[in-house]
Amino acid sequence: MTTRWEAVRDECQKRRSEAIPKQYLLPGKFLNTLPKDCSTVVDKSGHFTEGERQIINASATSILKNIASKTWTATEVTQAFCKSAAVAQQLTNCLTEVFFDRALERAQFLDDYQAKHNKLVGPLHGLPISVKDSFHVPPYPVSIGLSLYATEPAKEEAPLITAMREMGAILYVKTNVPTGMSMCETINRIWGETQNPWGFSPGGSSGGEGALVSMKGSPLGIGTDLGGSVRMPAGFCGLYGVKPTVHRLSMRGHRTSLPGVDMISATCGPVARSLDDIKLFMEIMTSYPKTLSLDHDVLPMPWRQEQATPQSGRKLRIGIIEETDGMVTIHPPVARALKEARTALEAAGHEVFAWEPVRHKEMIQVFLQNAFYHVGTVLEMVLATGEPLYPATEYFKKAYEHEGAASAKLDAEKQRALTILRNSVRTEFFDRWAATAVDGLPEMDAILTPIAAWAMPPLGAYQKANNFSFTIFANVMDAPATVFPVTLADKNKDPKRDNFVPIDEQDQLIQSMYDPQLYDGVPVCLQLVGKRFQEESLLAVTEVVDNVIKGSASAA
Repeated sequence: MTTRWEAVRDECQKRRSEAIPKQYLLPGKFLNTLPKDCSTVVDKSGHFTEGERQIINASATSILKNIASKTWTATEVTQAFCKSAAVAQQLTNCLTEVFFDRALERAQFLDDYQAKHNKLVGPLHGLPISVKDSFHVPPYPVSIGLSLYATEPAKEEAPLITAMREMGAILYVKTNVPTGMSMCETINRIWGETQNPWGFSPGGSSGGEGALVSMKGSPLGIGTDLGGSVRMPAGFCGLYGVKPTVHRLSMRGHRTSLPGVDMISATCGPVARSLDDIKLFMEIMTSYPKTLSLDHDVLPMPWRQEQATPQSGRKLRIGIIEETDGMVTIHPPVARALKEARTALEAAGHEVFAWEPVRHKEMIQVFLQNAFYHVGTVLEMVLATGEPLYPATEYFKKAYEHEGAASAKLDAEKQRALTILRNSVRTEFFDRWAATAVDGLPEMDAILTPIAAWAMPPLGAYQKANNFSFTIFANVMDAPATVFPVTLADKNKDPKRDNFVPIDEQDQLIQSMYDPQLYDGVPVCLQLVGKRFQEESLLAVTEVVDNVIKGSASAA
């Protein structure tokens, strides 16, 4: 007998399948000989025309310029990305809602407008943008990986979506998330499991965005980040990304499984294949005046271009966390990426010095306890339709049953204690930052860290291992953070560690998952963390670091 959640799953997957034209999909013969890096299918499969390949391989910035110059039409661009998104779905299972027909109608409207008025609708005119499933894009459901919501049409459009649409963006797909957005890998009972182009997990909870953008199925994607949910998928898919400070961009009209839990708040941010695209999106969205009337939580802080532009000749001061944060030891490819980044920066005249993690264990305590006391809400959503729990969410049930419905809730006393702890750690963190201004030198510009112990997790890794301390600390501090690619794992340069001494059983488990042969050739990304509300400065620092590393790699 089919259960309620299984019936919803079948309905949703049928809806998705029927929305994708069969001619967009790769022929079956190609599926038998897939390359290790499936993002290469755009160029190597013969499935795409030369014109489509030029569009799909272009950056968002380049696409906008080509549409403005009438080299490409919005319809041509949208058609190409609908086709590549279909292939991305076929190979990685990254999509939830698909609305190509609506996107192509919008593209034709934009082309007609440009032809008639000889001008653009706005700065995003004709650019296809993918969005995480959690954003309200009427009339499409906002399932967040739960059968409870998967057939319920959205009614009110998210202000971020409204702003992008009014500036000319073309919405065409929504992307997959974990069950209730409650895991660090993208799997749920309704849409299934998403993998990245290399057959690993793209992380979560914005894993569908990471997989789609890295597959060249989208030039720019929008995710959200509560504990690393933009940065992990960006990092685990070889991309650029940014987690802004809370309230720099609108989060209204974004469904969460834990509404009202604001002690640590989620924020949204872009992922893309170039840093210029990240900067462009942030500049456009923070400078759109109508956003302030659409969402009163957004800070009236237009983009400060002067801060976002690197100062010629200025030497950076970078703190660095290497090898471990006291909770987990990084894999050899990540350690080499940090070493190569440090060497390149120092060779270019920048100062890099050790940064001792500030009470990371207590930051994790704040984050997990804040989530723990609300597990009943998520559990009830999952079990409402009889969905089985995943191993990574079994703790919801155990905690709920152990504590009881009443005591498992975050009462005023517990909330106050956690808030005091958060504020104490936050104060010490930024005081330590300020104390880096010594001997007439300015404060450090950023902290360079891993994103996680691994370059990317094997499928299912987060069902048994906790590996998110490097990203969560930026959320507890409400600090902006960027992600950028550094190198590729190399089985010859990155052998397993000899005589490894683990910190604890979790550290041993995570280290045991490293296989040099399996990881050979996958991208390795790192993270830079900045000060609150200093996205512009952090992106300028990221640009300098990115260029230094690229220059060092090309010289080698």
